[in-house]
Amino acid sequence: IRFVGFANPANSVSSHGGQIYFDPSSTNSVMEYVVMDRWGDLQYNGSAIMAQTSSLTINQSSIRNIEGTGINIVATGVSPKLTNLRFSA
Repeated sequence: IRFVGFANPANSVSSHGGQIYFDPSSTNSVMEYVVMDRWGDLQYNGSAIMAQTSSLTINQSSIRNIEGTGINIVATGVSPKLTNLRFSA
């Protein structure tokens, strides 16, 4: 599965897509064999993926061409399972 971000046409300085957000109530979320391309726009929090839950697994995936942060784990005590990831500029 390939997710390609695109600039927000309503914001002239936007150049990438926003983010996929897993909030504290997200449960049993799995992203496997996924490519995240052109996400993490600095105008919108700057993260391709924002995780606030430990009930998240990201495996065998690629995060590339991100303007900001690839994965942002923002809550104390949160530890999603991240395995076999590839990050590239």
